[in-house]
Parts: sequence; structure tokens; C-alpha cells
Amino acid sequence: MLAMISSTFGAVTHKVSSTNGWKSLGRANPATKLQATLVLKQNGAEIIDRLFWEVSNPKHPKYGKYLSHDEIGRITANFPATNAAVEYLSKNGVARVNVTKHGHYVSFEASAFQMEKLFGAVMGVYAHDDFTKPHIASDRYTIPTPLEDHVTKISRVAYFPTQKPVIAHAEIVQYTPGDAGYVTPQLINTFYGIDNNICQNPASSQSVFESLGQDFSPRDLLQFQQQYNLMNTPITDVIGGDKPSACASTKGFANCGEANLDVQYITAVAQNVSTVYWNMPGDIEPFLAWAKQVSDDANPPLVHSISYGDYEGDVQDTAEFNLELQKLGLRGVTVVVSSGDDGVSNFKTRKGKSLCGYNPSFPATSPYATAVGATQGPESGNTEAACMSTTGGTITTGGGFSTIFDRPAYQQGIVDGFLSSTSAVAGYNANGRGIPDVAALGNNYALKIGGKWSAESGTSASAPVFAAMITLINDIRMTNGKPPLGFLNQALYGLPADAFNDIVAGSNNCACAAAAGEETVCCDQGFTATQGWDPVTGLGSPNYLNLKNYLVNL
Repeated sequence: MLAMISSTFGAVTHKVSSTNGWKSLGRANPATKLQATLVLKQNGAEIIDRLFWEVSNPKHPKYGKYLSHDEIGRITANFPATNAAVEYLSKNGVARVNVTKHGHYVSFEASAFQMEKLFGAVMGVYAHDDFTKPHIASDRYTIPTPLEDHVTKISRVAYFPTQKPVIAHAEIVQYTPGDAGYVTPQLINTFYGIDNNICQNPASSQSVFESLGQDFSPRDLLQFQQQYNLMNTPITDVIGGDKPSACASTKGFANCGEANLDVQYITAVAQNVSTVYWNMPGDIEPFLAWAKQVSDDANPPLVHSISYGDYEGDVQDTAEFNLELQKLGLRGVTVVVSSGDDGVSNFKTRKGKSLCGYNPSFPATSPYATAVGATQGPESGNTEAACMSTTGGTITTGGGFSTIFDRPAYQQGIVDGFLSSTSAVAGYNANGRGIPDVAALGNNYALKIGGKWSAESGTSASAPVFAAMITLINDIRMTNGKPPLGFLNQALYGLPADAFNDIVAGSNNCACAAAAGEETVCCDQGFTATQGWDPVTGLGSPNYLNLKNYLVNL
């Protein structure tokens, strides 16, 4: 079959600007099997964009009038493109082809030899100091002539991943239930005023996104719920697999810290509700792959929490991801994302001050997601302030302005107010989408890992907690015959100020706390929390009773 491969290429070659520190070790074995995806041109992008803003705008007559999965498919399907892509691959000997339901993405497996002949690639083996395994990719590819009018890009062929974030803690923090200075489910309820954690509507649902090889332990989850007298709320469905035994190993904190944190606290705040554990492989950029899966689901969870991020400029598929989030918003789905744990400079800054700068985290910067920052203080009986590594917060809440996405209309006036008074050093994009949108507690969360009590910090805790609050509000809305909230931001930015606790203390110029014996990196770049919205804690933390009442009555 390989002899059938065409050598006719189009005129436009896609070449990476940087291999992100990956060094070539030579050509790949021609027989090595590789996976890639043809990203096809979708119809109706302008229609999707218009409808998205209408159904998520509480002041519009179409607010909450969502579309079905198939209705969106009928708008966006491009069957000539789908057919052309499948035909090209099949005629050229590619046997393993998978097409998403509405034909927007065509994934396939092919040998390195086939990749080179099909797409003018040069498949090489690369090594990186921050990765233990070699990586196979090409620094270029060309869309063949038969597909020029149908394919926007070929994902994963010319992909060079950057270093992935690590858990902020340098070591396990031992915790004994009852100790002061830690966030517990009861503290969250008391401080934010959550009056009921029990969902009633069977249509209510939520999900946590996981990647980078993280696993969770159902046993730890049950013990956590029993300790805090919570309703037994197990994970309803596991997508992508899970290895609970990893949590009991000597590396349990590294293997399960993030995943256990997410599942224990999203189910603590919103109980008696369907909760999905959505696990994505960590060897590829996981965000678009996840969005494709959720978008392809005829009945996805209504609220999703993502506690992961990458440097915005290093993510290849931001436009495609954003389109999938718009389509999800059109179906009433909410996506909540943590803003990062290393201030404005992001996680590479942990290596030294030379890496300081304004480097916002994606997908937090997506204008179609709700970004959540972190606060500290109430766990120790103090006033709520921005979470900072230099004030005992372990991490520093992420924030700033997008380098590639314009400021959305819902932020226009409120961000101008901040910019008129800030004294932050130059280097940020004042016209970009600002993050975070809101904030919540993020320091010293008590959790169970491998049968032992530990503690963890991060916006990775703030995101599932806020997401679960939205699940609770969705539950009330749907019980009252109203649709779920869907995309939140147009509603959030239109609420009265008393929907939030304004955070006016703290800054985000430092990375997360360094390991014992090392110095925490602090930068010249950064912002300071102030009255009103700011790129440190957004609109503030939720004043839950007011927030609930406003959102339920939209």
C-alpha cells in the first residue's frame, strides 16, 4: 500500500518557529507508528459566534435558549471536507482512521514513512533535558493539494511540547484533622456562606479534567467524605482510565495529589451529583483533545473544572479549542479553569529570574472559559487576600493579560478602570483578555492521599471549588424549570458588586514557593490587588448567597 502514496503537495508549508528546546537525534525509524489529526474547516463559524454571545447574555431574548448537539452539527458540518480527508488517507494506504461525529476532525495512525510522503514532513527523533522519553515530530509539513481547501492544519505532526507544570509543593505537608491553618469543606461552607451542598436534580452534573499521568483513589475519596461527614458521592464515570494503586505508592503525592484534590473538593462542595473523571494522556497537548471528546459527547457534564495550564504561546491549537468551547457554551456547558500557580510569569520562572515576564496561562486566557485565581487568609483566621508564596501561601495566584486574545466586550469598562490606576512595569498586553475572572481559597487544602492526610495548595483547588458552586446553582435553576448557566462571564461581569468579596491585598510578581534551602523567585513584573476587578483576583471571591440569588433569578 505504501507505493500508492501521492507526492503532490500544496504551496503552503507550515514550519515551527521553535522546537522548544528539543534537540535532534536524527531521523525516525520509517516503520514507527505515529498519530495525527487533520483539523478541517468548519462551516458556520460566524453563526456559532453570534449565537454563543446571544444565549450567554442575560439581557438578550435568546438567553439560555441552547442548541442541541445535532443542531450545532448541522450548522458546522463540512462533509465535502470530511469526505476529501478520509478519501485521501484511504487511497494512500492509511487504514486506521477515526472521524468525530460531525466530521470536524479526522484522526489517523500512520508510519513515519507515510507521514513524510503524505505531508512533506521530516520525521525526526528529539530529546529534551526536561523529558525522560524521546519525542518524534517534524519541524514542518505541507498540506497536500487535494486537501488545501479543506484542512486548516495537521495537529501533532509538528508539535514540540514544553515543560509541563509540576505540583507546587516541594514535599508532602502532614496534616491531622482538626489542625488550624487548613482549608476543609466546612471552612469553605462557613466562609463563603454555602447554605446547602446537596443536589436534587438528576440532570445536574460536573466533571474534572486530569492529565500528566495523574490518578485518583476511590478509597481516599470515601475516607475523605467520611471524615468530614459528607454525603457519599463517588465518581460516576471514569473516561480515559485510572490507576488507584498509584496513590498508595511511595510517590503517591506526585501521582495523585492533583487528581485527589480535584475529586475530593468538587464532590465536597457539590454532593449527590453525577461527577465524571475525565483523564487525558499527558504525552500530547491535552486541551484540544479533551475539548473534542466533550464536544463529541451527546450529553456531556454541565460543569467542567480544569486545573492545568501551559504557556499561552506554546499551545498550538488555541483557535480550535476556543471554537469547541463556544459550541459547548451553546449547549449550556460551563468550563472553569485555574489561572496558574506562579504569578504573572508562569511555572518556568521557578528556575530563575531570567525567565521572568508576562506569560499568561492557557486555557485560562480563553475568552470562552471562566478563569479562577487563588486567595489565602481565612484558613488561618485572617482577612482574605491574594495567595502569595511570600506570605505563606505556597503558591502565587496567576493572572495578567492574554498575549493573543483581545479583551472581550464583557470586560471592557471594568478593565479600563484597573489600567487607569496600575503602576505595573511595562510588558503586558493592555488590550488583551484579562485573567482571572474570580478567585477562591487556594492555600493548604486538607486531603487524603494513599490513606494518609496531607495538604496541597493552588489555583488547582480554587477551580473545582468554584465549579462546584456553579453546579449547586445549576441544580436550583433546573429544579425551578430554568436552563443551566452555560458560559458564565457575561453574567458574572453584569452582577452587582455584592455578589463577590472584593480582594484588595496581595500581588502576583513571584513564583510558587521554592523547595527548602532554595530561594523563591520574585520578578519585577506583576500586578497588585486593588478595589474592583484586577488581574490578581478578578472580581473577587464568591459571596455565595448573593451570587446564588442573582444567578438563580437571571
